[in-house]
Amino acid sequence: MFGVVLWSDGAAHKAVIWCEDQGELAYFDAAEHPGPIALEMEPGDLVKFEVSCLDRLRRVRNPRLVAERQYPSLAVDLKAARPVLTAADPAARPARPPADDRAQSAVIIPFVAEQRRRAGLAAAEAEARRLSV
Repeated sequence: MFGVVLWSDGAAHKAVIWCEDQGELAYFDAAEHPGPIALEMEPGDLVKFEVSCLDRLRRVRNPRLVAERQYPSLAVDLKAARPVLTAADPAARPARPPADDRAQSAVIIPFVAEQRRRAGLAAAEAEARRLSV
């Protein structure tokens, strides 16, 4: 996998890497690897590595430098690109009301539009079958 170093600590030989699949971040710790690691990773470096999961964290194995300082502002750019929260996003929902207020505060999401779309597709398919006979 390819990734870009977002943060590194040269003294501790640790790094946090943003992966090309844009999944969870991957963590590198030289102490987890047998033998010395000669690679010094700096923020913005493009690296190639193997990834594994250990203790529900993605771990970097066998990192290799592809290009130094390829994306030097990526960490800052990611911080600036805050997600737009929508009503469907759990983070955008207000805190749960007390149990006795829940009955009056329920949010109903109608599925009428989806039902109408499905009914229209079903009718179009039935008409296509009728015409093909």
